Amino acid sequence: MAIGTIHDFETHLKSRGLSEHSIQAFTLDIRQFLEFAGDRDISSSLISDWFSHLHEKGLTNKTLSRKRTALSIYSKWLGQSWELPKIKPEKRLPDALSEVEAKAVLEAAGQTRHANRNRLMVELMLRCGLRASELLSLKAEDFQEDGGILYIHVVLGKGKKDRRIPVTYKPLQQAIKKYTKGMLPSDILFPMIDRNLRKLVADIGRKAGLSKRLHPHMLRHTAATLYLRKGANIESVRRTLGHESLATTQKYLALTDEDVAKDLARATW
Repeated sequence: MAIGTIHDFETHLKSRGLSEHSIQAFTLDIRQFLEFAGDRDISSSLISDWFSHLHEKGLTNKTLSRKRTALSIYSKWLGQSWELPKIKPEKRLPDALSEVEAKAVLEAAGQTRHANRNRLMVELMLRCGLRASELLSLKAEDFQEDGGILYIHVVLGKGKKDRRIPVTYKPLQQAIKKYTKGMLPSDILFPMIDRNLRKLVADIGRKAGLSKRLHPHMLRHTAATLYLRKGANIESVRRTLGHESLATTQKYLALTDEDVAKDLARATW
């Protein structure tokens, strides 16, 4: 198949309803493959050589996996059956803040223009593991006291499943009550769009002096990681974050294991 038929392949991808980003990526992948192939017949050996070439260039397994998907779609479109190499998924650890960094972020949030609101938003993500979408959907009625404990009733999240998160940190309880005082039950706590929340969190991260770009999901990762570091039961953390599988929560244990390794390395004798 000549490079000139790339346009037809692109049309095929569009007919499948793929996103514009995926169409551009897959089209580029196939263009690069055909340029590598040149006049040679496409074979399992040639495909293997291409992936070896890409691996030597330092491409990540995530990128290689996408290129494999592009080749799979392309071969089926041609009515061919090519043997494609298996790509192992990368085990990437969630990016989280240290306890010192988390405290710096809270302090920085309290020094912004809307200090009370911004610190409360950051602290709800940091201490309760809320997703950005869950935070921005909170209403005053979602905070409920039961048996002397303040709970957050989260009604969104993946799978649209409800969960209750206990707010155990006294200063956070007081901040919530102060912020929601006088609100109607149906009032949205934080009338803000996702893009503005992400920009705000990134600005707070810079103000806190972080070397990495801060985003809402990093605050959620930090909640899980710090709770596990402090000895919280993994099932409690799973329920707080709303993970369906305990295996999802267990990935945060790798971070704490990594901390142990670093401590031992520093104490080598």
